[in-house]
Amino acid sequence: MYLSVIMIPILFTTLFVVTFSNSVVRKFRDAPFLIPQYDAMIGMSFAFLLSGLASGWFVYRRRQQVEQTIDIIELSFAILQSNPRIFVLSIVLMIGYAAFSITWMLMFARLFLKGYLRIDPSGKGYWELAGGTGWAGAFFVLMYFWTSANFHNVEKVTIAGVVGEWFFASGEGPVAQSDRTTKHLKAALTTSFGSVCFASLILGIVETMQFFLRMARKRLPEGTSSIARLLSACLSVISDVLSQISSYALVYSSLTGSALLPSARACTRVFRRNLILGLATAALTRLVLTLGTLTVAAVSGVVCFFLASTREGGSPYAWMVGCLGLLIPFYVVRFLARVVQNT
Repeated sequence: MYLSVIMIPILFTTLFVVTFSNSVVRKFRDAPFLIPQYDAMIGMSFAFLLSGLASGWFVYRRRQQVEQTIDIIELSFAILQSNPRIFVLSIVLMIGYAAFSITWMLMFARLFLKGYLRIDPSGKGYWELAGGTGWAGAFFVLMYFWTSANFHNVEKVTIAGVVGEWFFASGEGPVAQSDRTTKHLKAALTTSFGSVCFASLILGIVETMQFFLRMARKRLPEGTSSIARLLSACLSVISDVLSQISSYALVYSSLTGSALLPSARACTRVFRRNLILGLATAALTRLVLTLGTLTVAAVSGVVCFFLASTREGGSPYAWMVGCLGLLIPFYVVRFLARVVQNT
């Protein structure tokens, strides 16, 4: 596993060499319509070089912390190997979230179709929204953030229960192991669902306030923009703190069966001793997984671009093939990395 982390700066440096050399050579050999695309790839190659140097410096300077992070990731892989239904759970919740988002967008768009056409004295027509549309729109935004957090927290509580049972229980047969994810999903949707909804509501309210503040900043005059930026920064800090506390509290609630507020109080006692260490470890794990995701996506995108630009005289849409080759693996690997991180 440590070798995989070391390969990240090596792969970025290799991408720089391959992308730069191929782009420079083929710029003078291939069709003229590919020249702007090769120029863009030359610029991107230097981004790969900087990424390789930065990631190499980071891995070297933080090698002890990286080794601890690798131990955590390896433990996550062991848990996922013993409980593969966690992947099924994440896929089902992702599909459910996509269905909810589509339904929400349709209903939110229909909300602004409620109204009537008003003709002013000059003969121009204006669409007048029905009364209460603004309040209904605010409610819809709150419901979106709240429900989104519910999906995420249900997954988190379920995985926390699975990990806790896997770690503390022993001597279980294969039947009990296969039913572990289903059992804790039921617990997350019944016993712990009140805590999940309460934590999600708090986060949803803060995120809704952030959303409307961002919308208001676009309409405020220049003199008040500094105040809006200050409020936005304060809400961002509050959101991050609440997200961390609720995350640990929900895990504690899943492991012990306690309500959200007692779990939050218990977690704050842990924070007094290990807050910085816990946040640093979580951030480092997220960073290592993100670097791995970007590496896989970059390799795939570069390969797809050069395959499209060199086959049968080259394609003017090689950049589009490269973008698809980058985005699809990025989202797939990011989904898998998020499952590992939650575990």
